[in-house]
Order: sequence, then structure tokens, then C-alpha cells
Amino acid sequence: MHIMYQVAEACWRAGLESSSLIVGVDFTASNEWKGRKSFNQNCLHRLVGSKVINPYQKVISVLGQTLAPFDDDNKIPAYGFGDRETKDHSVFPFRYDEKPCGGFEEVSATRLFADKFLTGPLPRGGRSGQTTSHSPPAVPVLIP
Repeated sequence: MHIMYQVAEACWRAGLESSSLIVGVDFTASNEWKGRKSFNQNCLHRLVGSKVINPYQKVISVLGQTLAPFDDDNKIPAYGFGDRETKDHSVFPFRYDEKPCGGFEEVSATRLFADKFLTGPLPRGGRSGQTTSHSPPAVPVLIP
């Protein structure tokens, strides 16, 4: 826990005061292969009840605790890529209404982890965030 505060403090000292965060999560079949070796032979996205969090939820939680102080509006666009529908040509929003998630807690809590079908290798592209001249710099957080 202490290391997350050190990272946040280092970001602050480096001049980061505010940002717009965008989360991208890998839904390729590599999550099945890697999970066989590292997550008790389960897909890395598998939801295992309310007490056990999967590796993606853990990473999102750590990132949230580290970067949330820099996110002014608590609205985080979150997208997945590499599932059977989007493959390597587009992304899908975490929320069905396509609105940003309400903070990292909602990004991590979304049930879509169990809903998506995985496919193929890691894609080469994706959608980038949109900013305006009044927006703080976007910080894409890609979780492969």
C-alpha cells in the first residue's frame, strides 16, 4: 500500500496535477493461456465470487488507488478490446450505455468480465480518447 502512495507522490512532484484517465483492457484469448499458468488454471477475467478478485480487478484497484487523486471528475471511460466481436479493429465500452464509469470502483466491479468471449492474439490498434483544449491531459491506462 505504501508504494502506491510513493508513486502518486512522485507523479505529483513530476508536475502531474490533474488528468483524464482512460482504461483499456485486453480480452484476447491470451488471458486463457496465461491464466492456466498463473490464476489456478482459470481465465484471468474469471469472476470467482465476491471475496476473490481476479488479476484484472486487482490491477484496476491498485491503479485506482494510485491515480484517482489526479482524476478531477471521477469519470473514467473504460474500453475492452480483442474479444470475438471487436477482434483487432475496434473497442467496446464497459458500460452498455457507453457512459464513462464512475471511478475505478465501477471499472473493477463491472460484470462484463464474465460476459465477453475471448479471441486471437493481442490486437495492434484501438480507439483513442477525445480531449478538448480545456481537458487535462489524457492518461491512457492499457492493461494487457
